[in-house]
Amino acid sequence: MISNFLNQYFSFSKAEKNGTLVLVVLIILVLAGYLILPKIIVNRSTDVTDFKNEIEAFEQLISSAEDDVLPLKNMEKTFENMDDIKFFEFDPNDLSVDKWKHLGLSEKTINTIRKYLKKGGRFYEPEDLKKIYGLKMDWYKRAEPYIKIREIDATNIKTGTWVIVNDKKAPLIELNSADSLLLTDLRGIGPVLAGRILKYRNLLGGFVRKEQLLEVYGLPYETFENISRAVIIDTTGITRIDLNKAAFSILIRHPYLDVYTVKGILNYRDIQGNIKDVNELKDNRIIPEESFSRIKPYLVVSIEESN
Repeated sequence: MISNFLNQYFSFSKAEKNGTLVLVVLIILVLAGYLILPKIIVNRSTDVTDFKNEIEAFEQLISSAEDDVLPLKNMEKTFENMDDIKFFEFDPNDLSVDKWKHLGLSEKTINTIRKYLKKGGRFYEPEDLKKIYGLKMDWYKRAEPYIKIREIDATNIKTGTWVIVNDKKAPLIELNSADSLLLTDLRGIGPVLAGRILKYRNLLGGFVRKEQLLEVYGLPYETFENISRAVIIDTTGITRIDLNKAAFSILIRHPYLDVYTVKGILNYRDIQGNIKDVNELKDNRIIPEESFSRIKPYLVVSIEESN
């Protein structure tokens, strides 16, 4: 009876025996792989030369970018032996390149100063040097006692160059050619407002009236009053839009044109054909008369198209 019981529950058919054999073989292979494979991987040498070269190239690229974007980092190298610099009295408005180098400034900072002066900027007080990008404050503190800015004679104040604003001599700045550094010479104009003025100038295509400064976001009327006498406008280089060629994407970028006005111009051009005179837009009520005077200086019709 016991023999029958064992045969019933512990005997294997041929198929079961084959399956068991296959399973045992698989288990042995897995165990062998588990023991042997790590040794194979450890002993295998990997060539990482290309990877290292890519890392070195990337580090060089980062280093080059830092030299361009972060001039202050280079300044550290220039001034690490600041005690060796022999300071002397100087006027930053007329100092030569060699003398700037003798004072320990890097070529990038010297170029920034010279560009600023070339565009009509001027240093009126020693503190004005602080706004030069890349100039280190440690150097300025050492150099400040030696900065001697000469007074401008009254005979040097000429129309188109200098003007008296709030009892002080100030440069007369041309709005359509000034850069952000030059604009910060204006009373009440910091780097943020200077950037907004340049951005709005680009959108307009150039200023045609001083009052357009009041359209710059965040520029108070008091600031406009302070700087209005210190700025002039040259309209010869403003960007104009050719009404017979401009696409929707060009017209809509101008601050004085909205979607409905632009569609009206394009529809009129499609129906009428070539526009012969800018005033047609006002006469045919494409642009309201009260808005036309603002946008007119920026519109033109090409001679070829109007013939």
